[in-house]
Amino acid sequence: MYQFLYGRVYYGRIANKEEQDLWIDYEKQVTVTILALKMIDNFCYERGIKHVVVIVPHGFLVEIGFNCTVRKDYNEEFKADVITGLESKGIAYVDLTPFLKAESPKAGDLFFNHLNGGASGHFNVKGNKVVAEILVAQVNKICEKDIEIH
Repeated sequence: MYQFLYGRVYYGRIANKEEQDLWIDYEKQVTVTILALKMIDNFCYERGIKHVVVIVPHGFLVEIGFNCTVRKDYNEEFKADVITGLESKGIAYVDLTPFLKAESPKAGDLFFNHLNGGASGHFNVKGNKVVAEILVAQVNKICEKDIEIH
């Protein structure tokens, strides 16, 4: 759900005109996103399941050398507002962006390339391996913190 919203909501501009009435109110979309994630968090907690939101960046945000001139409208503000909401509600999350940037990837290192030289939003084999390693380490840290608290 988060990836869906993050990819579609940017400063009131909508990818699909038919859905425009549903997506215009930016603050409402942030609030609805956080409330939905909190409902999922509560559902998981009641069943003894650890819920962790994973924030997956698009390839052009982390890989050097991709043609990203057409993506100037990608909304980092929405991501920041969602992260603030997650923190305020006590919802665990892992933002993959800084971890993937730390890999200093060149175009095509972690994501599949589009024919036009732009990054796709899909990890290649190496990207999936790197993400798996990051998630194992980060989720283990989150779960260890939970054990210390309880």
